[in-house]
Amino acid sequence: SFSHSLSVSRQVQPGLNSGSDAIELLSARYFLSWAFHRQGTLTADALYEHSSEPQFGVDEVYDRYGFGVAGVWQWTTHFSTGLGYRFVNKDSNFTDRDYAVNSVTLNISYRF
Repeated sequence: SFSHSLSVSRQVQPGLNSGSDAIELLSARYFLSWAFHRQGTLTADALYEHSSEPQFGVDEVYDRYGFGVAGVWQWTTHFSTGLGYRFVNKDSNFTDRDYAVNSVTLNISYRF
């Protein structure tokens, strides 16, 4: 079976750092899940964020985007394994705060 969702939000929250007024964040996320077998599920997601954080009179404005894919196999009622990949890129008006991250995760899970 397939399921999917889309969320779009706008948040304004107090600044995290000293001298920061408020952080404004606009985000959009899409999630897709496919249970291709009673024991196996594949998922994919995509995200986009646009944010502004004033700090000591200077505003950092950035865009972050990324995507991820993962698979989970339920071997028994208690034991499952999963493998995932995620890419996230941040493009800031301060070049020393730009980054790109590639990550691979392996999950081994046992539920009691």
